[in-house]
Amino acid sequence: MLMLLLACSPEEITEKEIETIVVAAPNGAWKPMEDCASNHPPIVMAHGYLASGDTFADHAARFAANGYCQDRLISIDWNAISQSDVETPIQIFDDAIDKVLAETGSDKAILFGHSAAGWISSEYLNDPARSAKVSHYIHIGSGSITPPEDVEMLNLYSDGDTISGGGIEIEGVENVNLADEDHFQVATGVNSFEAAFEFIAGQLPETGEFLPSEQPEIWGKALYFGDNLPISDAIIEVYPLDPETGRRLNDKPESQMTVGEEGLWGPLSVQVNQPYELRLLPEDGLEIRHYYSGFNHDDYIVRLRGMPTEGLTATLLATIPLRDDTTNLISFSSRQAMIADRDSLTINGVEFATPERASVEKTLIALFHYDANEDQIDGEDPSLFNSFPYLGASDTYWPSDEESSLQINLNGRNLAIPQIGPGIALAVF
Repeated sequence: MLMLLLACSPEEITEKEIETIVVAAPNGAWKPMEDCASNHPPIVMAHGYLASGDTFADHAARFAANGYCQDRLISIDWNAISQSDVETPIQIFDDAIDKVLAETGSDKAILFGHSAAGWISSEYLNDPARSAKVSHYIHIGSGSITPPEDVEMLNLYSDGDTISGGGIEIEGVENVNLADEDHFQVATGVNSFEAAFEFIAGQLPETGEFLPSEQPEIWGKALYFGDNLPISDAIIEVYPLDPETGRRLNDKPESQMTVGEEGLWGPLSVQVNQPYELRLLPEDGLEIRHYYSGFNHDDYIVRLRGMPTEGLTATLLATIPLRDDTTNLISFSSRQAMIADRDSLTINGVEFATPERASVEKTLIALFHYDANEDQIDGEDPSLFNSFPYLGASDTYWPSDEESSLQINLNGRNLAIPQIGPGIALAVF
């Protein structure tokens, strides 16, 4: 493995001769079974609208820190944009539960459903043959439903969740109000985890922290944003970065992977707390460079997002002018919304989580930065995303310049991004 020299400035970076490690494409819908003895029932987690399986990455890591086997923690991906065909996601839920029950030998699974998946889970559990496979159901940040028969149910909600309408108690089940947490924190935060763990195990967890690793291992999927279809025949290149500038420490990737069945890739061993770029190169799509400030624990639910070429999301994104001579950036908050006056998102010292972009009602997760009018000046924010929750846009011009970097800071966490095209840079917090 390459021994990297972390530099304090671009001039001090020393490029090393490396041999790229090629990681074979794995097969299957998730990470293969590992040698992990566990009497815990498997847990199947389903995300909400415009999200993917990584909604529950932190919950999975916390369960693992409390003795659960990673491969018994399944976070499924389904197309929550189009909910008219309810039988399709129900079948996805059913297939995932059947598979993990068969692999673990368990009689029943535990089901989590966040936001839109709460409605799908309710429909799923209305079928007695399917509800017989589930012992516990955790309903998160979703609307009122009829509690399923013969399934223990916990309803997690928050008065601060403007998407689901705030405090929604459901009669006949256990209810926990997570107070001021936003629509995503109710599914990702430690308070949500502790409430769910106590409901399942009958006691509080030993820890709400992640289990640290000296050399973290990550797995994941490459999926198209929105519809969550797997990206077939894609290549992933892995570059360690200079933490000060975000520039690659070498022109050659440290590792290269081919995406396998169901979009699965990995495993990838990374250096602890080392910033990385994971460059996603679809066979016939846009290059997406995913930037991470570092990993300090094993994460088997990493999601790399590509831009779809058809469907509702593709139609929306096709209106964005993407030029190779400008820096096209998405600031993505994976654990909570970005809300003005509560949160701060600055880029090169300029505040972007303003009341106009990041109201509590918007529940902003992803902010697209691009030269909207192609006039090479900052202007009025485009209205393109106004009708969508979670998504926003800023008319921001950053010329492509290999010597310059964007210093992005979200609530004290800093990530440097090189100021370059082509494609899209995705800063993941």
